[in-house]
Amino acid sequence: MIRLYLEIQESYSENLKDEPLSEEEIYLTYFNEQTPIPSLIIPADKINIVKSPLMIKKEESKKSFNARRSDIREDSKGVLSYEQIIKNQSRFAQIEEELFSNGFIDENYQYIDKHGQKQKFAAIYHQLIRKGYFNNRIFPGNKEIKSAVIRKFLDHRYNVDLDKQFRTWANIQDELLKFIEKDYWLDHITSC
Repeated sequence: MIRLYLEIQESYSENLKDEPLSEEEIYLTYFNEQTPIPSLIIPADKINIVKSPLMIKKEESKKSFNARRSDIREDSKGVLSYEQIIKNQSRFAQIEEELFSNGFIDENYQYIDKHGQKQKFAAIYHQLIRKGYFNNRIFPGNKEIKSAVIRKFLDHRYNVDLDKQFRTWANIQDELLKFIEKDYWLDHITSC
């Protein structure tokens, strides 16, 4: 126990509030005894841990995500701008951080294509629309923003084509709601 205490003090010295205790101080403070002579604690040789390729790969894979509250791709015909379509930019930025941390997009806002993920990503589109993350109308002109226009914006933003999956979910709303309820993160996206 004393050896463990000493090692923790040494390894996490930056977290100590007081000066580290010596072996003698630990015996006196916690056991009211003198340190045995010779000491029962025998110092061990330092072991140099060589990082395995797996450990190095994990460290490299931790990339940071910078949520941008603006358009990230060049303008495209028929795609509304970020300012026209997004209702609350800070809330939408939080959603994009979640998309990154859940492996749907990379740090460059590029969709990460994995098996079965397009269906779930299209369900996320529907859930964001249901939760009010997008404006209902474009001003000036008071033109209504339909869900297909929102899908085009999101497809353009994440460089993906989810038209088929999006329309499929739109035609089977009951199954979409069941699918959303099964996924904790999807089901608990807060309203905007």
